[in-house]
Amino acid sequence: MVQIYTPQILISCHQNGDIIFYDSSKGIQIDLIVKKNYNNQQCLQLERFYDNKIIALMNQSIYLIDPVSQITLNQLTNLTNIVQIVTNYDKLAINYNNCIQIFSSQLVSLFLQCQNEFSSNNFNMSLSNNLQLIIQKSQQISVYQIDLNQQQPILLSTISTVSTIQYINFILNYTSDQNIIINNYFVDEIVIFDNQRSFWIYNSSLNLVHVVNNIQLKAAIIAKRVVNDQLVYFLAGYAIQQGFYTTFLISKQYNKPFMFGISNVYFPQLEEPQKAINSYGYTFYKVKRALVNQLNTLLKEYEIDIQRNITYVSGHEYLYQDYGVTYIKDAVGQKLNQVNYFGTKSGLIFSSKNSKSRYQKLSTEKILKSNNDQIQEIIHSAQIGIVIKSKTMD
Repeated sequence: MVQIYTPQILISCHQNGDIIFYDSSKGIQIDLIVKKNYNNQQCLQLERFYDNKIIALMNQSIYLIDPVSQITLNQLTNLTNIVQIVTNYDKLAINYNNCIQIFSSQLVSLFLQCQNEFSSNNFNMSLSNNLQLIIQKSQQISVYQIDLNQQQPILLSTISTVSTIQYINFILNYTSDQNIIINNYFVDEIVIFDNQRSFWIYNSSLNLVHVVNNIQLKAAIIAKRVVNDQLVYFLAGYAIQQGFYTTFLISKQYNKPFMFGISNVYFPQLEEPQKAINSYGYTFYKVKRALVNQLNTLLKEYEIDIQRNITYVSGHEYLYQDYGVTYIKDAVGQKLNQVNYFGTKSGLIFSSKNSKSRYQKLSTEKILKSNNDQIQEIIHSAQIGIVIKSKTMD
């Protein structure tokens, strides 16, 4: 699922070859524009360029599509064994058959290099806006500068790891809302989780920033940095205990992780975590996890105060009779007042809005008659609102 901003269109793709276009200009109200099928090919990945054109990776070809007119502008059909594609501003990088090929936003080839270092085994890559290509293999990470004139990848730095890299994520920095709109970013940090249960943070030059060892995870599934605090990450995955998931908060200021949940029903699909300071000056880190059962998906919001070792459950959202599988945020604008989109297994998209003021303080003047009165119970009804039961202590 990807979003373009001018005009505001949301695009999702599906295993049956459907690519669906939605009008997202009305915030949480999204309207279907059209659904198109691409020869029943499985849709594997969507990316976007600076000019709002999108790239769709299908299992047999790559399409360049104008989402406004929903017209296919160009396509690549001669590439086989495609492992990964990635876009940045006006460039598309593709890894296939031990090769890296870079195309323009019109799908004109700009660079092609094939070598064993680009083999597809345990391969991940990211492309910065300065044409630095970061490549991860099972026990190695390398940074190359792509020289389009000389048609050469210049090795800038590399590290080898003793342990096998089980998970990697490239932390992208867009620097401004305008760069988000035109998909112009650089890789700020690289995080990995290895098979010895260590979480490593490197900068884009592969200098070590921080490491936390002996994390009680069997395997990582997802790691995300807090969007407005570069010191804090959330890491989630399979717990050591068979059949359970768990989530950790990791701060560069601490050598130990903060575990705030272990469950056999919370699959760790994380929203973008955020930092917030409440009216009393306390700092909280907010994140949502997904609870999935046969009928619904429950998104449970947590607020964590690592200074006081406090965890609150601060909210819930439901995807009614559906299974959430993908998530994106309308990332332009105030960080605490944005729209979230959840793609589901059925092909539907649910939307919700972050609220900067989800809660408000209620005055007790009309509830308690004297200072000795006590609130015994609070009940919330969808029909009549909040019911407060109080007791007079006189």
